[in-house]
Amino acid sequence: MTEEIKKEGNIVSFDMTIPSDRIEEAMTAVFNKEKHQFQLPGFRKGKVPRRLLESSYGEDLFFEDAVNDLIPEIYEAKADELKLKLAGQPNISLSEPYEKGKDVVLNVEVEVLPEIELKDYSRIEIPEIKYEVTDELIYNQLEAEKEKAKRAVVVEDRPSKEGDVVVIDYTGFVDEEEFEGGSAEGHSLTLGSNQFIPGFEEQLIDKNSGEDVEVKVTFPEDYGHEDLAGKEAIFDVHINEIQEIEYPELDDEFIKDISEFDTVDEYRADIREKMEEDFAKRAKADTKQVLLSKVADFADFEVPEAIIESGIDREIDNFANQIRGYGLDFEQYVEMTGGNEEEMRENFRETAYHNSKVQLIMEAIIEKEEIDATDEEVAEEIKRLAEEYFPEDEAQRDKFVELYSGENSRFIKDEFVFNKAVDKLMENVVYVEPEIEQEVVEEETNTEEE
Repeated sequence: MTEEIKKEGNIVSFDMTIPSDRIEEAMTAVFNKEKHQFQLPGFRKGKVPRRLLESSYGEDLFFEDAVNDLIPEIYEAKADELKLKLAGQPNISLSEPYEKGKDVVLNVEVEVLPEIELKDYSRIEIPEIKYEVTDELIYNQLEAEKEKAKRAVVVEDRPSKEGDVVVIDYTGFVDEEEFEGGSAEGHSLTLGSNQFIPGFEEQLIDKNSGEDVEVKVTFPEDYGHEDLAGKEAIFDVHINEIQEIEYPELDDEFIKDISEFDTVDEYRADIREKMEEDFAKRAKADTKQVLLSKVADFADFEVPEAIIESGIDREIDNFANQIRGYGLDFEQYVEMTGGNEEEMRENFRETAYHNSKVQLIMEAIIEKEEIDATDEEVAEEIKRLAEEYFPEDEAQRDKFVELYSGENSRFIKDEFVFNKAVDKLMENVVYVEPEIEQEVVEEETNTEEE
């Protein structure tokens, strides 16, 4: 830093001088713009000379607006001269009151980006992530296909059993009075699904179609409706129909009906191939996330508060969009959960700090490694993303390409360069034994037939 700059942490302070002649020019410009607002005795509105206005209202009448008009240009030029990497908005104040004919000195205080000294990242140890396609996962996928093809068959020659679907009308009573929400007609209930309160479904097993059944139950103490919690209830139930669920046989004929393949073995092989491709992509993506979690250790520095606050804003915006995606009003959600903005900002601070630090380190790596993207690479990336997002909609693809071409392409370029830097770091990865065996959650493995 030069002698004219004082630095404490990420905060720098310095002075900016605006020559008196520039102040005078700017004040004249403000006067010409605002003179129509003024009127004094003996003068028509807008015709009062400037000297009389300043004599009546003070010499600094047009000073503040004049300085505000000059600050953006002066400040930008000074920041460039001092080669500052700005992190936030400046606080600017007068060093002394305005005095006609004198230069104006402004005190500036602003947060800047830290000087990042990167540690050695030539060897990055992370656990190797692999997701195995097991026979059980393939079996579950085949069972899911059978589940989609199941059908309900009405049975009349036997009583109900667990696993059947009973179509019922019911009315519930507590203290011999019907209660709200305790009745329905034509309701389909799978016996053994535990959809109703404990004890209800069991009393409908071994019953016949057309039979009336009195079901006695007790609502749980923690039941959602306090006026029913812990109370005994009686339901008058009429069984309209009993349905047995039939599943198709897993044979070649079934496979021909649901896919382009002729045999179970061919279809099973296709499921395995698609799962292996999906798992490989997921393992690569998850490995990169583990790598990024390590990046925060590549340098030690203080993250500027302005950047943390911007990061918190982004986290809250993302969270709010998720809440709205569920059809909820975000402000009402915050109120219902008993939260407030201050608590929410504090809750997101750690995440915002970590993400901001990683971003700053990645930018330092990008600069050190001289990673960039050509216009051709960015154009190809825009086309690739358009194909990924809108594979079946050419009109939407064209709109996407148009939107992110030209000046907006910088958003795609920044992300593309960031990913190139991650790929560069991946070259330095050394895999070590994972502390915890990686697993794939079954519910997430759902290979659908295209």
